[in-house]
Amino acid sequence: MPRIPYEIFLLKGVSLMKSICLKVGIIFILTSSNGYALIGGQVYGGGKSTFYEYVDKNGKQTMKQVGGTEYGLSVHADPIPLVPFSFGLFARKNALDIKPIVEDSLADAVATNTQSLPVTWSYTGSVDGIIYGPEVMAWLNLKSWLPYLRASYILGKYTEKYSAEGTINIPNFAVSSTTTFKNEYDASGFGIGIGCQYRPWKLIGFTLEYSILTEDLKLKKMSRQTQTALNGANQTDTSEDIDISGLNDDYKKKKNGSTALLFGINVGI
Repeated sequence: MPRIPYEIFLLKGVSLMKSICLKVGIIFILTSSNGYALIGGQVYGGGKSTFYEYVDKNGKQTMKQVGGTEYGLSVHADPIPLVPFSFGLFARKNALDIKPIVEDSLADAVATNTQSLPVTWSYTGSVDGIIYGPEVMAWLNLKSWLPYLRASYILGKYTEKYSAEGTINIPNFAVSSTTTFKNEYDASGFGIGIGCQYRPWKLIGFTLEYSILTEDLKLKKMSRQTQTALNGANQTDTSEDIDISGLNDDYKKKKNGSTALLFGINVGI
């Protein structure tokens, strides 16, 4: 399958960032003095934008840009004096609103199947994930300012949920049916960040970072829940696992790319 423009853009961006990391990293080692604490921790968060891969209403694999949030923490050790390099671990929580994707995937099919009925449809969709792994950092020590580079290897899990709710309203009588799909993915990938820390005090600093993540998601489990209600009171609630062995790779694999602007606080000892 030929690469779509969004994916080409993201891959070129990551390649450029890797080249910058290599070149600037050499300068860091040659020109910096130690600027981080022996052991340091960082908490951060901000908004993110993700090119999310999915299968559209025509059965074609495509991407759509969606928004979300990202929060995380990192713990690093800087064991070598005068060498501007540290290594450590990170963990991040990501959340995305994929309602526009759900509407693009399901709305036409649902409306066609129920066009003879007075049904009102609504859609929801979200993705929540935890990613973690090792990472390294390098920086320049410019008194109170420390520009830095971060490189991470990503592992983790994502849960994708989306639903369609149909409601038939007539006087004194309302019937609704909601079908919710839950897809669970394993994630792997790489992350690169470029940022700057302002340190008004010796062991406390504030950071601003632009982060790029590329992730491969592999579907591990799919389930479906169907609920019906009469005048707001639940009538039935059934759940079942879906066999994914017969699905092709367009449905079982995703390649997502995201960018985020993160604000953080650093504390060292």
